[in-house]
Amino acid sequence: MIPKSLGWLGKQVRSADGRLGSITNEFVGLGFVTLTLTPESGADEVVTLLSNGGSNGSSGWQWLCDSFSGEPFWVPLGNQH
Repeated sequence: MIPKSLGWLGKQVRSADGRLGSITNEFVGLGFVTLTLTPESGADEVVTLLSNGGSNGSSGWQWLCDSFSGEPFWVPLGNQH
């Protein structure tokens, strides 16, 4: 069974150029999840995370992990092709 959500909705993101935003949509498919990133300025961007560890779509994004070794930390979102 495919889960309905993986918990990405609402996560804070930032781009390599410093734009801040959040994940506003999460589509879970068989072997992938597609995330819509909505920056505070500019158009939405999309990243698809693949089950094999790869990714497609926009690059240069990070997401804010609330507790990475006990403190907040910006983690790359997908491979940064």
